[in-house]
Amino acid sequence: MPKARPTRTPKPLKPLKPATSTAPAAPPPLTPCHYEIYCSTTALTPTAPKIARDYVTAVLKSRHMTLLVDDAAVCTSELMTNACLHARNSVGAVLRMVVDVAGPVALRVTVHDGDPGNQPRLLEGYDPESGRGLRLVDMLTEGHWGTVPGAPLPGGGKGVWFELGHR
Repeated sequence: MPKARPTRTPKPLKPLKPATSTAPAAPPPLTPCHYEIYCSTTALTPTAPKIARDYVTAVLKSRHMTLLVDDAAVCTSELMTNACLHARNSVGAVLRMVVDVAGPVALRVTVHDGDPGNQPRLLEGYDPESGRGLRLVDMLTEGHWGTVPGAPLPGGGKGVWFELGHR
């Protein structure tokens, strides 16, 4: 004959404490985030503009800044293409990006190359061979682009930057 199992009496439940209505803690202040990528231009790597464009796109999407993705991708591609075309004999190009969701400018991208000469400029008139890239950058950034001397590369160089998301 099977033995009977002892029965357990459940413990009485404790009364619930009344809910408190405290506000959640404020999130920490948003600080600028810095990103950097190196692309070789010495081997005339045709993929450098695509790599730079995809990198900027991925960072902006991860920061939920999708409204800037298309313009940033086009401008980044143009600047990196110029670095590849006009600074062929330099040691490469460095793309630096600052994303600041709380600042006066949401995005600043600078493409540095090792060629201190060959300053970019908007060409007058229409040239079917070149000059359209900077005109696109100028139009998409509403004129918020320029150059800076020096580069984080051996031998110096220059940087070409653009900004998007002015508040």
